[in-house]
Amino acid sequence: MINKLFGNKKTMSCQEFYEKLLADGWKRTGQVGSLVSLRYNDLKIVVDLTKDTGYVDPNGDVATGWTPNPAGTHYTCIDDGTRQPSTPNTSDLLNGTSNNAIDTFNMTTLSSASSVTNVTIWGYGTVSDSGVGNAVHGYTNLTGATTPTNFSFTNTASWKSISFSGTWTQANLDGLQVSIKNIFPVPLTSAHIYALYCVITYTSSTTTANNALFFGTNF
Repeated sequence: MINKLFGNKKTMSCQEFYEKLLADGWKRTGQVGSLVSLRYNDLKIVVDLTKDTGYVDPNGDVATGWTPNPAGTHYTCIDDGTRQPSTPNTSDLLNGTSNNAIDTFNMTTLSSASSVTNVTIWGYGTVSDSGVGNAVHGYTNLTGATTPTNFSFTNTASWKSISFSGTWTQANLDGLQVSIKNIFPVPLTSAHIYALYCVITYTSSTTTANNALFFGTNF
């Protein structure tokens, strides 16, 4: 019975496995939280459809329109690895002092992400005067997540986030790039970014037998 369920594919996401069961005639009988129960004749199965989350950080420069402090590579000024709500290191930073300046970063990746459904960019930063339109916008290179979106920083340094939802693959995640764009409509305004990372929501591609609990006798 196990071979019939898995076929030649020994690794798939729980979501893929759940959809395969339905296509093969299994009937959904209930759900408690992320645990979904299904039945086929005298066989029962419980599949965990919990989505995983993980972090990715800047690990390379692509575009360098901001000014790093100290001078050198840009991504190393914001790759602290600090997660909100903890305060990151503020002794190194990216300084945006020109209108439409863009920095773009390569990002680390996660393994076994068969389907990515959300990317939330967290940044710790400040703008000198949001009241005159000074702002920092963030975006990615993922399809459907390329529109610059305002972090809504203020003149007090704090964590802010922007979020993009869609359907992306492991290859998309492996090639993820994140950009920050300084909006600088009035002279003598500026922006500072001290830390940046992404929270990735994804379905893990794992060995299905480790994520499904079988009941019955016809194995």
